[in-house]
Amino acid sequence: MPGDSPAPGPSRMAVYKVQVSTGQDSLAGTFDTISITLVGSHGESPKHVLDRFGLDFQPGSRPLGTYPEEHFTEHGPKQLMAAFQDRLAEISREIEERNRSLSLSYNYMYPPNIENSTAI
Repeated sequence: MPGDSPAPGPSRMAVYKVQVSTGQDSLAGTFDTISITLVGSHGESPKHVLDRFGLDFQPGSRPLGTYPEEHFTEHGPKQLMAAFQDRLAEISREIEERNRSLSLSYNYMYPPNIENSTAI
């Protein structure tokens, strides 16, 4: 059956099928769901069950510019992160202001709806 993975062995490759939801945003420029097949050999990387939507795939689970773990303690990086967060807040206010005059709000690139990710 497609998507089923045999037990990986020394010479067998594990195949994983992942479905990612982009929501019902017709302005996203893609279909509502995307199927991705990941192929790797046993021991190459940690394997996680992706049958259900987890926090990694929930829109807004960790908005752009939020850093719950403190990886930097130096003043310079903290100052840059604060400046980035200030700019994101400014962009958010501009989008909110623009949307007040629209009958249908346009939230494309609205920072709170963008997940904090290395894939952006």
